[in-house]
Amino acid sequence: MKVTSYDSFEEMQSALQVAEEAAAKRITPTQSKVTFGDCWAMPVPEFGCVVFGHVWRREDFERSWEENDVPQEERDDEMKMTEEMLERGFVFGRAYSVLEERGELGSTHKSDLWPITGQQFLEASEVEWRHRELPWLVDAFVEAALEVATFEQYDESLPFNRQGLQ
Repeated sequence: MKVTSYDSFEEMQSALQVAEEAAAKRITPTQSKVTFGDCWAMPVPEFGCVVFGHVWRREDFERSWEENDVPQEERDDEMKMTEEMLERGFVFGRAYSVLEERGELGSTHKSDLWPITGQQFLEASEVEWRHRELPWLVDAFVEAALEVATFEQYDESLPFNRQGLQ
């Protein structure tokens, strides 16, 4: 894990903005389509696992708000913020892995994930998120790698691509 310190809040905000802009440039056409209700997978090599996620649907937000008696004004604000974050490339939902079998709520950037079907997500849950038991996962990640390589190769805005430093 990498830890970065900053001398000021403004310096941190600036670094976050730069990182978010760089991540947005890495979103492939397939990743850009991920939206409410979709499922995804993300390899995490440093922990030797794959994280599987489900993007919350609007109904999931409504259910949570009702269970917690959230006032309508707060609901409206939260949905507006969620939609703005989606436009910026972040999806909100629950993510699962062998390290977090019950799932954890949070946001994930589209540039870090690859869409999978609802059926594939169900299959991953049935094997308790053990990715080595999912033969289709290799094909999904090969497809992702090929799209990313092609996308980066022709994206002149990236500072480094298959042709080298620009």
